[in-house]
Amino acid sequence: MSILEDKIKRNRGFFDNKEPSPGHKERFLGKLDQLPGSKNKLRYLYPVLKASAVLLILMSIAYLAVRILINKPHDQNAVAHTIILPEDIQNTLAYYDTKTAEKLNEIDRYALNPDEARMAKQEAGEQLENIDISLAAIQKDFIKNPDNKALKAALINTQRKKTEVVDHIISQLDIANSQLY
Repeated sequence: MSILEDKIKRNRGFFDNKEPSPGHKERFLGKLDQLPGSKNKLRYLYPVLKASAVLLILMSIAYLAVRILINKPHDQNAVAHTIILPEDIQNTLAYYDTKTAEKLNEIDRYALNPDEARMAKQEAGEQLENIDISLAAIQKDFIKNPDNKALKAALINTQRKKTEVVDHIISQLDIANSQLY
């Protein structure tokens, strides 16, 4: 037998299935409340975590904005405007451009203040510019090989990605707002 089993057998009276004495629960809860770091620590931790999450998001947006401004890519987007695409692709690209513009206007609704909206729109604009550069390269390849279905799908998916980028920024703003309230 182990030491633990011996101790249990010798103190059998303490381990029976009777109800504890009156006042036992109150004494137990009182001792739990006196332990350091119980409820008080958690009560102050949640607002700090929320504030740090918002700060992290804003710092990330600022970092990306500065990084992109310093490493500004050449204007390859100008090439995209000189390429003539088939009408069905033009219609699809125009549809996603309209959706992206609508989503950009929704940023104001989710931002806490005009400065946050401006920073979020700037971040979105920089990401959209990078996507436009990729789109221009795909369009040049598509013009060389217009029968390639993979390039056609890549054009549409890249344009759709612009809407997804703005949706992601909106969802980050919404999450930050919901955590503050």
